[in-house]
Amino acid sequence: MVPFSDSNNILILRTPTWLRLIIFISELSVILFGWNNLLHLANNPNASVVFIVLFFIINPFLHEKCHAFVYNELTGNKATISFANCRFNKPCTVAQFRLTLLSPLFIVALYGIVLGVLIWLQCPLILVQLTALGVIVALFGICGDFYWLFLLRKIKPSYLVIDEGVSARVYKDIS
Repeated sequence: MVPFSDSNNILILRTPTWLRLIIFISELSVILFGWNNLLHLANNPNASVVFIVLFFIINPFLHEKCHAFVYNELTGNKATISFANCRFNKPCTVAQFRLTLLSPLFIVALYGIVLGVLIWLQCPLILVQLTALGVIVALFGICGDFYWLFLLRKIKPSYLVIDEGVSARVYKDIS
Protein backbone atom coordinates (compact mmCIF):
# COMPACT_ATOMS: atom_id res chain seq x y z
CA MET A 1 0.00 0.00 0.00
CA VAL A 2 1.31 3.48 -0.89
CA PRO A 3 1.66 5.56 2.32
CA PHE A 4 -0.26 8.62 1.10
CA SER A 5 -2.73 7.12 -1.35
CA ASP A 6 -6.48 7.74 -1.38
CA SER A 7 -7.04 4.16 -0.23
CA ASN A 8 -5.00 4.89 2.89
CA ASN A 9 -6.70 8.24 3.62
CA ILE A 10 -9.02 7.92 6.62
CA LEU A 11 -10.04 11.53 7.29
CA ILE A 12 -10.00 14.92 5.62
CA LEU A 13 -10.06 17.83 8.05
CA ARG A 14 -11.81 21.00 6.94
CA THR A 15 -13.53 23.67 8.94
CA PRO A 16 -17.11 23.71 7.68
CA THR A 17 -18.50 26.91 6.21
CA TRP A 18 -21.15 27.20 8.94
CA LEU A 19 -18.46 27.20 11.65
CA ARG A 20 -16.27 29.69 9.79
CA LEU A 21 -19.33 31.93 9.42
CA ILE A 22 -20.19 31.70 13.13
CA ILE A 23 -16.58 32.49 14.08
CA PHE A 24 -16.45 35.43 11.66
CA ILE A 25 -19.77 36.89 12.85
CA SER A 26 -18.73 36.43 16.49
CA GLU A 27 -15.36 38.11 15.95
CA LEU A 28 -16.95 40.92 13.98
CA SER A 29 -19.61 41.42 16.67
CA VAL A 30 -17.00 41.64 19.42
CA ILE A 31 -14.82 43.97 17.37
CA LEU A 32 -17.74 46.27 16.48
CA PHE A 33 -18.97 46.21 20.08
CA GLY A 34 -15.50 47.13 21.30
CA TRP A 35 -15.12 49.77 18.64
CA ASN A 36 -18.43 51.50 19.39
CA ASN A 37 -19.11 50.91 23.06
CA LEU A 38 -15.91 50.23 24.95
CA LEU A 39 -13.03 51.99 23.33
CA HIS A 40 -14.71 55.10 21.94
CA LEU A 41 -12.19 54.95 19.14
CA ALA A 42 -13.83 57.72 17.16
CA ASN A 43 -12.35 60.11 19.74
CA ASN A 44 -8.95 58.41 19.85
CA PRO A 45 -7.33 57.94 16.43
CA ASN A 46 -4.16 56.38 17.91
CA ALA A 47 -6.19 53.67 19.62
CA SER A 48 -8.02 53.09 16.34
CA VAL A 49 -4.77 52.31 14.55
CA VAL A 50 -3.60 50.00 17.36
CA PHE A 51 -6.96 48.26 17.38
CA ILE A 52 -6.97 47.62 13.63
CA VAL A 53 -3.34 46.49 13.47
CA LEU A 54 -3.68 44.23 16.50
CA PHE A 55 -6.87 42.44 15.53
CA PHE A 56 -6.55 42.24 11.77
CA ILE A 57 -2.81 41.81 11.23
CA ILE A 58 -0.90 40.79 14.35
CA ASN A 59 -3.40 38.32 15.87
CA PRO A 60 -3.76 36.11 12.75
CA PHE A 61 -0.01 36.20 12.09
CA LEU A 62 0.87 35.22 15.69
CA HIS A 63 -1.74 32.47 15.60
CA GLU A 64 -0.17 30.89 12.51
CA LYS A 65 3.35 31.53 13.81
CA CYS A 66 2.50 29.48 16.93
CA HIS A 67 1.46 26.56 14.72
CA ALA A 68 4.66 26.85 12.67
CA PHE A 69 6.92 27.15 15.72
CA VAL A 70 5.52 24.05 17.44
CA TYR A 71 5.56 22.06 14.19
CA ASN A 72 9.20 23.03 13.66
CA GLU A 73 10.17 22.13 17.23
CA LEU A 74 8.40 18.76 17.12
CA THR A 75 9.44 17.64 13.65
CA GLY A 76 12.49 19.69 12.71
CA ASN A 77 10.67 20.69 9.51
CA LYS A 78 9.68 24.16 8.40
CA ALA A 79 6.12 25.29 7.83
CA THR A 80 4.92 27.83 5.29
CA ILE A 81 2.88 30.69 6.73
CA SER A 82 0.42 32.68 4.70
CA PHE A 83 -1.87 35.33 6.15
CA ALA A 84 -4.75 33.02 6.95
CA ASN A 85 -3.12 29.61 7.39
CA CYS A 86 -0.04 27.57 8.09
CA ARG A 87 0.94 24.74 5.77
CA PHE A 88 3.24 21.95 6.90
CA ASN A 89 5.71 20.95 4.23
CA LYS A 90 6.13 17.38 5.48
CA PRO A 91 3.85 14.92 7.28
CA CYS A 92 3.70 14.71 11.05
CA THR A 93 2.01 12.28 13.42
CA VAL A 94 -1.47 12.92 14.77
CA ALA A 95 0.07 13.33 18.24
CA GLN A 96 2.37 16.09 16.95
CA PHE A 97 -0.48 17.66 15.00
CA ARG A 98 -2.68 17.80 18.10
CA LEU A 99 0.01 19.78 19.90
CA THR A 100 0.34 22.18 16.98
CA LEU A 101 -3.43 22.69 17.03
CA LEU A 102 -3.26 23.67 20.70
CA SER A 103 -0.29 26.01 20.28
CA PRO A 104 -2.30 29.25 19.73
CA LEU A 105 -3.53 28.90 23.32
CA PHE A 106 -0.17 30.48 24.12
CA ILE A 107 -1.47 33.75 22.65
CA VAL A 108 -4.60 33.59 24.80
CA ALA A 109 -2.46 32.91 27.87
CA LEU A 110 -0.11 35.76 26.98
CA TYR A 111 -3.02 38.18 26.53
CA GLY A 112 -4.41 36.96 29.86
CA ILE A 113 -1.13 37.60 31.65
CA VAL A 114 -0.81 41.05 30.08
CA LEU A 115 -4.43 41.78 31.03
CA GLY A 116 -3.76 40.76 34.64
CA VAL A 117 -0.65 42.95 34.81
CA LEU A 118 -2.50 45.93 33.30
CA ILE A 119 -5.27 45.57 35.86
CA TRP A 120 -2.79 45.10 38.71
CA LEU A 121 -0.85 48.19 37.65
CA GLN A 122 -4.12 50.12 37.26
CA CYS A 123 -3.28 51.11 33.70
CA PRO A 124 -5.62 53.27 31.62
CA LEU A 125 -8.98 51.65 30.97
CA ILE A 126 -8.54 51.75 27.20
CA LEU A 127 -5.47 49.47 27.44
CA VAL A 128 -7.33 47.04 29.68
CA GLN A 129 -10.31 46.99 27.32
CA LEU A 130 -8.14 46.57 24.24
CA THR A 131 -6.30 43.64 25.82
CA ALA A 132 -9.55 42.05 27.00
CA LEU A 133 -10.87 42.23 23.45
CA GLY A 134 -7.61 40.65 22.30
CA VAL A 135 -8.27 37.67 24.58
CA ILE A 136 -11.78 37.25 23.18
CA VAL A 137 -10.74 37.57 19.53
CA ALA A 138 -7.82 35.16 20.08
CA LEU A 139 -10.25 32.63 21.59
CA PHE A 140 -12.53 32.92 18.59
CA GLY A 141 -9.48 32.43 16.38
CA ILE A 142 -8.77 28.98 17.81
CA CYS A 143 -12.31 27.63 17.45
CA GLY A 144 -11.45 26.04 14.10
CA ASP A 145 -8.39 24.41 15.65
CA PHE A 146 -10.53 23.02 18.46
CA TYR A 147 -12.97 21.65 15.87
CA TRP A 148 -10.14 19.79 14.13
CA LEU A 149 -8.91 18.56 17.52
CA PHE A 150 -12.40 17.23 18.23
CA LEU A 151 -12.43 15.38 14.89
CA LEU A 152 -9.08 13.78 15.76
CA ARG A 153 -10.18 12.54 19.19
CA LYS A 154 -10.55 8.88 18.13
CA ILE A 155 -7.67 8.76 15.65
CA LYS A 156 -4.55 6.84 16.65
CA PRO A 157 -1.63 9.12 17.60
CA SER A 158 0.72 7.25 15.25
CA TYR A 159 -1.31 8.03 12.11
CA LEU A 160 0.15 10.66 9.79
CA VAL A 161 -1.19 14.11 8.90
CA ILE A 162 -0.44 16.21 5.86
CA ASP A 163 -1.57 19.76 6.63
CA GLU A 164 -2.39 21.68 3.48
CA GLY A 165 -3.30 24.92 5.26
CA VAL A 166 -7.06 25.15 4.80
CA SER A 167 -7.43 21.38 5.06
CA ALA A 168 -5.47 18.38 6.28
CA ARG A 169 -5.45 14.70 5.38
CA VAL A 170 -5.00 11.90 7.88
CA TYR A 171 -3.47 8.62 6.74
CA LYS A 172 -3.07 5.26 8.42
CA ASP A 173 0.39 4.45 9.63
CA ILE A 174 1.36 1.49 7.46
CA SER A 175 4.77 0.81 8.97
